[in-house]
Amino acid sequence: MSRSVEHHRRVSVDDWGRDLRDLITRGRDAYGAGEVLGVLQREVASLTLGLDGLPPVLQADRPVLGVDACVAGWVGVLLGHDARLTVHVASTISALVAQVREGADVAVVAIDIPIGLPDDGVLRQADLLARQALPGKESAVRGATTRVAYRNDEFDVLGPKVLEVDAWVRDDPGTRVIEVEPELCFARLAGDPVLAAKRTDEGVQARREALGRAGIVPPPWYSGSGFAEHDLLDACAALWTAVRHLNGQSESLPPEPEVFSDGLPAAIRV
Repeated sequence: MSRSVEHHRRVSVDDWGRDLRDLITRGRDAYGAGEVLGVLQREVASLTLGLDGLPPVLQADRPVLGVDACVAGWVGVLLGHDARLTVHVASTISALVAQVREGADVAVVAIDIPIGLPDDGVLRQADLLARQALPGKESAVRGATTRVAYRNDEFDVLGPKVLEVDAWVRDDPGTRVIEVEPELCFARLAGDPVLAAKRTDEGVQARREALGRAGIVPPPWYSGSGFAEHDLLDACAALWTAVRHLNGQSESLPPEPEVFSDGLPAAIRV
């Protein structure tokens, strides 16, 4: 009798959480963090399918990659066939995509960087429309400028990265590459622009909740990994648009991309 009562007694959520953490720790020690994370993501995907109020984990018919710049160079979040999200880091964009391609035929790369640079200092239509779509958060869209300007010292951090991607895209990267603005993605997911700064606890939480509405559970972030938590979340937001673009659902700002002398379509996708 006592065994039956013990077997059926109600376990508190806190106790259940501790048991789960212990199980995950033992699995990580035995099989590695990557394998355990993959199993967890697949199980969450299967559990949430069909449950009222819970979005299914984001999935795609082909692998897609969301990318953001970071201290280490570039951080990418890959969505594979099994709905598993994996994080990749490399010093250059070409190295990052090559690294990912070792195990996945990436169909779309969505990146938070200007693509299609203007020939003069006039603001691109893409940047103008993105700002208009972000009331209270317009400053998040810096606006692209010319290659000559990016070579100047005033763009000591951003300039080299813009020029790096510009050269990479013009050299035919072998896959579809689209420009995104993460704050625009978060605004669409949340229903309104996320006004809290992305480096604050409030901002991080708001962006995680927005991603959760799309069924995106960001992979673990570790301090000292070469990228900040907000970089990881921005890459996840870019990934969301990559999936939409793969499915023919992404919107283009402007609807008909501008084309400058470089021949690249200048448009922000969301």
